[in-house]
Amino acid sequence: MAVQSSVSLLLSLSLCVVIFGAMQMFKTEIASNEWKTIAGGFLGSWLFIFSLTAVNNLENTVFGEGFQSQLFPDVIFCLGIALFTCGLVHRVCVTTCFIF
Repeated sequence: MAVQSSVSLLLSLSLCVVIFGAMQMFKTEIASNEWKTIAGGFLGSWLFIFSLTAVNNLENTVFGEGFQSQLFPDVIFCLGIALFTCGLVHRVCVTTCFIF
């Protein structure tokens, strides 16, 4: 059963904050090992998914239920946020986030 757009907005936004905080708290641990940098990129890809969900649900709440995310303003913006966050941890995390 699906939840409403406003509830999904709050859930995905809170998960974005949790993932961002976890990546910043453990960035020395993530950058210490080759496999952990790959896992950091995987976390960044989840940050991208949850931020895109939050942006789309915000647009659905504001503009109506039929509104859809588009490539240029929405997807590129959320991908930029995820890649920038991964870049704060390690540069290999950026590459693996983009690949995932």
